[in-house]
Amino acid sequence: MSGFCRAWFAKSPAARPAQGQFHDASEAGSVMNNYFRVLGVKSNASENDIKKAYRRLSNQYHPDKLHGASEEEKEQAALKLHQVKQAYEVLSDPKQRAAFIKDFNNVIVTDPAAAMQEMWDQFYP
Repeated sequence: MSGFCRAWFAKSPAARPAQGQFHDASEAGSVMNNYFRVLGVKSNASENDIKKAYRRLSNQYHPDKLHGASEEEKEQAALKLHQVKQAYEVLSDPKQRAAFIKDFNNVIVTDPAAAMQEMWDQFYP
């Protein structure tokens, strides 16, 4: 076995998740977030639909609306709220939206397991 293969096999198990364990796209960093999916709108959604989805989700995940929630639930909501804000910032600006769609259509899948998990979640929520 060559030095390259030995080095790859030595470090690759630590770099990969355990079998059956998947990472969320936001954790992996190697899979691009689908902002349309974050907001729950179609890729041909109007500006008004995007704004409505943003308002609904930001209201749902806002810290002031989470009375009686545990700290873990509040942390999860804060992460989700951050994703919603990020998605809205990109999709509400026509130039950023066009660039996002172009980049998203040209993305190379670097983590097939995370991509397959995302596809699975789209069809079986």
